[in-house]
Amino acid sequence: MWTRICALVFVCLSQAAGTPLPASSGDDGPLDAARREYALHFLSAEAHVGFAKALYDKGDRLQAFFVLETARRQHHFSQAEFDTAFQKVFRSEAFDNSAANESVLQTALAKNANDYDSLTKLADIYISRSEFEKASPLLERASRIRPEEYSPVEALTAIYERTGREAKAKSTRWLWLNAHPDSVEAYASRIEKLKPEAGLALVNEALKRYPNSAVLHYDRAALLHKTNDAKGAEAEFHRAAELEPNSALIEGWMARFYLKTANDKAQAFDHYLKAYFLNPDFYDTEFAEERISKLARQLAVEALEKGLPPEGQRDPLLDQLRPAVMSQLLEALGQRWEPDALSLAVDLLHEDDEQNRWNAMQLIANHADASFDKQLTQLLEDPDLRARGMAGYIAAKRWDKKALPILEKRLDDPAVLIRFDAISALAMDGGTGGRSIVQRYAQSRKEPDARLRDMIPKILEEQKVKQATNTK
Repeated sequence: MWTRICALVFVCLSQAAGTPLPASSGDDGPLDAARREYALHFLSAEAHVGFAKALYDKGDRLQAFFVLETARRQHHFSQAEFDTAFQKVFRSEAFDNSAANESVLQTALAKNANDYDSLTKLADIYISRSEFEKASPLLERASRIRPEEYSPVEALTAIYERTGREAKAKSTRWLWLNAHPDSVEAYASRIEKLKPEAGLALVNEALKRYPNSAVLHYDRAALLHKTNDAKGAEAEFHRAAELEPNSALIEGWMARFYLKTANDKAQAFDHYLKAYFLNPDFYDTEFAEERISKLARQLAVEALEKGLPPEGQRDPLLDQLRPAVMSQLLEALGQRWEPDALSLAVDLLHEDDEQNRWNAMQLIANHADASFDKQLTQLLEDPDLRARGMAGYIAAKRWDKKALPILEKRLDDPAVLIRFDAISALAMDGGTGGRSIVQRYAQSRKEPDARLRDMIPKILEEQKVKQATNTK
């Protein structure tokens, strides 16, 4: 397989000038602004998520996915920090669980103890802080005020389960379902316990009462799937998604249907992406992020096996797979380098994908010679801050001590990314002199970004350990 992919690298290189695959449609102001914000505030979770959202809005969903996953898996943002940024940027939900908002809601309830909205909002604040003992009585009161509403009962059930009161959770749910036997939730509960044939009869009955229930159409899809009616299941999954387009559950299990039953990797890939952007933590025996990464790699290999479309034509799936395809090409070049690939690697320093930029930089640093120095000088002043940062690593490897004053000057740059890359390059490949520069900078406490300030000692320690290991 790798022989075939390596050969295709050179087919790509032989095509018209520019990157070997069509780039995404022309950039616009919002995306360019997000790229710059990403570089200026590189260690901000919101800057990464904002960049991902701009890519998503342009249709580059896989690249947006990689930006998000790199942010939360490699840049050490806490889960809470990532979740807050994601909800704010992707869902436009700036949840306020501050003491001030808590006080406002408590004041409202002091005036009207039966204010349903204030009760549920205050309960949400306590749940977000894991103060379940404060949330429970508020939800119980809300449920008495609006007994037909299932959402307070659902929240209470979740609290009881999380606090080890499974029996209480079951009885709370059972009491509500029995008090509301004709509700969608009650139908769904009964359907869940039946064999497929009986379940289909009951779900058909329920759909006569609730024809636009996404929950019931989803249940019907699952039952048809169990009875091996793949075509019917597919239609019902799509109907459920139409009725509830913001359900990660529906999109995720439709993706699983395409992956496991229909054997359609492209459709599975599409729906797992939809599920992920609705809920980055979606799970269906495996996390969506893992499914997407595997499918992207498989589809990229298949695309390279198939070859590129004729010049002037575009393949939408191939466009979507661009970062994964580029990753495969870079991996192939790592195994079999050719000098003609240098221009491709330089182009990839401007990619939106951080890992691809890094891998391209390493290829250049490992294979470029003195004839590249003029171009490297230009890259060190590249208007793309990301490419400029990567050029610093190449300079540190190629120019040794000559690169030190260039990188030291970057410690005053307004962009966090430039400072971060300069510090890393000095520590990694600047030798004793480079690490001394970083050490002095750390001791000066001049670094304005608190996260980067805290990271500098760790970066130096990592390189110290590597140096000790390499000398053994």
